[in-house]
Amino acid sequence: MTLLRGTRGGPVTEDFFKALGRVKQIHNDVKVLLRTNQQTAGLEIMEQMALLQETAYERLYRWAQSECRALTQESCDVSAVLTQAMEALQDRPVLYKYTLDEFGTARRSTVVRGFIDALTRGGPGGTPRPIEMHSHDPLRYVGDMLAWLHQATASEKEHLEALLKHVTAQGVKENIQEVVGHITEGVCRPLKVRIEQVILAEPGAVLLYKISNLLKFYHHTISGIVGNSAATLLTTIEEMHLLSKKIFFSSLSLHANKLMDKVGSPGLPGLRPCEWGLSCLDFRDVISFQVHVGEFSIPQVIVYLPGLVYLHPNMRKISMSFITLFSK
Repeated sequence: MTLLRGTRGGPVTEDFFKALGRVKQIHNDVKVLLRTNQQTAGLEIMEQMALLQETAYERLYRWAQSECRALTQESCDVSAVLTQAMEALQDRPVLYKYTLDEFGTARRSTVVRGFIDALTRGGPGGTPRPIEMHSHDPLRYVGDMLAWLHQATASEKEHLEALLKHVTAQGVKENIQEVVGHITEGVCRPLKVRIEQVILAEPGAVLLYKISNLLKFYHHTISGIVGNSAATLLTTIEEMHLLSKKIFFSSLSLHANKLMDKVGSPGLPGLRPCEWGLSCLDFRDVISFQVHVGEFSIPQVIVYLPGLVYLHPNMRKISMSFITLFSK
């Protein structure tokens, strides 16, 4: 009895769960007395055990809540006792939910702090280097941020699986997905601001194309880990993907129009052969990248290219040379 009541803020040990299990057993066994002429005694015992259980669950909840608040280190060590606590608290859904919320809040602040540190400070001892040191390289900069978030999302899911591994109630998978969504929501704003800056700086059609596909790739990868539960994070990545596509096609169209103003065909006055060649080589990079992780179809890209049959009647004169260039 003393183990279950304990002291406020006192530790919870293995003996606590044994005592709680014994009280629950007594509560169930005493129901037999209700079928006999010992109903009064049975009811008194049941009431005592019920009150003792509520006291124990309240104490367990306070302890688990305190333990979850302390899980603010990057390496989250979920103890065996905390795992047992979650298993026991599933019998009290409200306390179970509140404890999960506390865990999510603690881990959310940890992930946000870790992301900002990765951007500005780097790892321990400066390895790896701060992500923002590569901001001059748009593709690497965006890729490093998304890779960090991908790893963090997978890690947080693993922490939750460890926390709830003994929980048998229905909806555990949904619980994990919901809490992961809450945890990752905190990084959406700093991520969005930085990727927007990269895209709106218009680093060029080829880089925009590659960034767009990179965003699409990580959207698919992260959703594969946590489903669509991390809704805010996935929505942010999708918004940046759509923005990069929009700026990409805008940049492509502008480039095409500039070349068209110069007549846009090799050997014709107004456009030097080197300009045409460089333009084609740039867009060959776009199309070759599409083969690996791209989502745009080649006709989507080609329709914007200057000098093609859709845009210029002289395409018939140069079609073979253009096709030869892009088939290399």
